[in-house]
Amino acid sequence: MNFSPMKKILFLMLPLLACFSCEAIFVDDISNEEMTINTPTDRSEIPEGTVTFTWDAIESADEYHVQVVTPSFFNTPQIVLDTLVATTTLKKEFSKGSYQWQINARNSEYETISTTLSFTVN
Repeated sequence: MNFSPMKKILFLMLPLLACFSCEAIFVDDISNEEMTINTPTDRSEIPEGTVTFTWDAIESADEYHVQVVTPSFFNTPQIVLDTLVATTTLKKEFSKGSYQWQINARNSEYETISTTLSFTVN
């Protein structure tokens, strides 16, 4: 069989292109990873004002879903914050009250189980 030069190039490049596109298909499964929360810790008491939320990064996570409610997720919650961030720190002003927050890590295919903690602003 006699192939034109263009077909030969295409034929040789096809396996190379397939290898590079495989990277986009395989996404790390982070669903069994556990979030490590740094602040605020569970049942912590915080002075009124800026609350800094921090956590350890999950390798292969693209973003983190942070939710804060008052008084709790199980008691007719009022959503105070519901956001996606790409960093491991978030700051927000809070007035006095009882709050719960939860966070999970996400990538394009998977997400971790949410970790839920409580805190009080005095």
